[in-house]
Amino acid sequence: MKINFIILFLLLLLFSIIGCAGTGSQTLTHKTQTQSGQQIAEDPVCAYFADIGCIDVTVTENTPQSTYEGKTYFFCSQRCKTDFDKKPSKYLTKRQLTEGE
Repeated sequence: MKINFIILFLLLLLFSIIGCAGTGSQTLTHKTQTQSGQQIAEDPVCAYFADIGCIDVTVTENTPQSTYEGKTYFFCSQRCKTDFDKKPSKYLTKRQLTEGE
């Protein structure tokens, strides 16, 4: 029983470190800029699930993105983009929905 708990704990820890993308890359939702000039955004799907491993995404020309109600959202992976596209309002907080108005 104790070993099962330890294995479960280690698996959860590993998942939180790797994140849903499994690439270690970062993504944008609320655009910010680093000191090196890279743009960073928050992935709304990872933020919804509190997946700290891939909430922040570095935006490049290859970063998955979707537009919803006139705003562009960026994602850590194609999987997160696909989930968002199915039901965007599920992943957006009230703050995100009213931001920029």
